Amino acid sequence: MRRGKKKLWYVDLLTETGWRKITEEQRLEQAFQKPCPIKKYSGKTLGEVLAMDPNAIAWVANKYKDNQELSDAARLICEHAMQQASV
Repeated sequence: MRRGKKKLWYVDLLTETGWRKITEEQRLEQAFQKPCPIKKYSGKTLGEVLAMDPNAIAWVANKYKDNQELSDAARLICEHAMQQASV
């Protein structure tokens, strides 16, 4: 493994045309683009809300139960933020 190169992790994603592999970075970018379910932030994405109110993203990750996909996306964003903070 080369120095300075980030190891890419892949996950399988089911799309309308079948399964495809996406990188962890692509998965994170998709999470940032998800709409925020909090009415106060209506029309904003999770990525936009992260910059304004990180606690709101943590709430979606841990307490929001109406849409598992949004909760999972927020959890991924929180995990990424924690990793960045520890670097």
